[in-house]
Amino acid sequence: MTEKKAAKVQMKGDTLSVEMELPIELAEEILRIQEEDPDLLARMFQYALTRRMVYQQLKSQDERQDRPVTRETGFHGSLSAREERLAAENPGDE
Repeated sequence: MTEKKAAKVQMKGDTLSVEMELPIELAEEILRIQEEDPDLLARMFQYALTRRMVYQQLKSQDERQDRPVTRETGFHGSLSAREERLAAENPGDE
């Protein structure tokens, strides 16, 4: 059975220090990058986390695809904009 280890986290002012176990090749590359351009790692993590958030939002929208977006709210609802327009044009037809 594989044992999961939690990352060690430590607050330092307005930054957060995180310690985790990584494969040697990856850890060495991260140390090299940190020496060359310390701010690059923060930018890389921000980029990766932003992409992850966008992916999760798109995946969530895809899962709700069967509920079209309504015209008034822009949120997923029971009627599409076309269905609402048709209902307004023909109030007695259901």
